[in-house]
Amino acid sequence: MITVLLALLLVIPCSATQVAPGAGVSLTVQAGGDFVSGGDSIAIANLSWATAGAGFNAAGTMSSAAAVPVGNWTGPGAHNGTQTYTLVNDWAYAPGSYSVTLTYTLTTP
Repeated sequence: MITVLLALLLVIPCSATQVAPGAGVSLTVQAGGDFVSGGDSIAIANLSWATAGAGFNAAGTMSSAAAVPVGNWTGPGAHNGTQTYTLVNDWAYAPGSYSVTLTYTLTTP
């Protein structure tokens, strides 16, 4: 079995001018759809992740229907961590060069 891995280093800078002390900060990610290569596709739910770092959620599964929480913090500061993606291997996937857009959103009140 072949497993596809992609690791990201996430550095979330939240300065005191952007985030009030005690205010919540949330990071979410949402896919723009499934992986697509020509007329072939791979369901985005086959993409999962694990994270490391204070405030990051331990694991998640990608969705195009709704934003999925990646991490939550309180107040300003630099929030560092890693997110490692894993794509489920399935011999039924058609060969191709697949792509998908992932949108990360950082929010604070």
